[in-house]
Amino acid sequence: MKGLVLLVFSTFFSIAIHSQHTKRFLDLTKTLKAADSTIIYKKYKNGNPKENAKVFEYDFGDYTYDVYTGKRQFFFKQGGVYSELLYDDFGNLLIYRWLNKDGKIITEEITRKIDSKSISVEDFLNSNKNLIIETYEKEYAESVDGEEIVYKEGARVNGKKTGVWITYNGCGEITKKKNHSK
Repeated sequence: MKGLVLLVFSTFFSIAIHSQHTKRFLDLTKTLKAADSTIIYKKYKNGNPKENAKVFEYDFGDYTYDVYTGKRQFFFKQGGVYSELLYDDFGNLLIYRWLNKDGKIITEEITRKIDSKSISVEDFLNSNKNLIIETYEKEYAESVDGEEIVYKEGARVNGKKTGVWITYNGCGEITKKKNHSK
């Protein structure tokens, strides 16, 4: 039963992540294949984990490109995760979560769309200026009842706020709406 649940989850997860890339992005990157990968595992002096990550290495022409891929975690010195990141195979951030010491989410950013205006693979690999990344961010706080609630939420394009951002009070009621033009 566990195997079936894992298979269904991994299939859904791979479809969900793959769907963030536009056709143009997929066409541009289809010739790129990872040449090697490295697992990063760093520890604090006390033996607790500090960072876990995976890096893909791409060889293209005379150059080698290293990018984070998959799940990357950072840990508090005394234990517990404080940051979780999920990257696609080309080093684009898909999910970012910043957590407090109790494991509650403080900030969460999920990538909705990844595109590139690059006209060649060389252009894509040598510059991030042609990337178009659309994300949705939620900031959390504790409600008056001690529950974790959304405090602020809105969209970003290449890191800049866009559209309507909504701020809530401790009861979950809207207190402010601010429109950020593109």
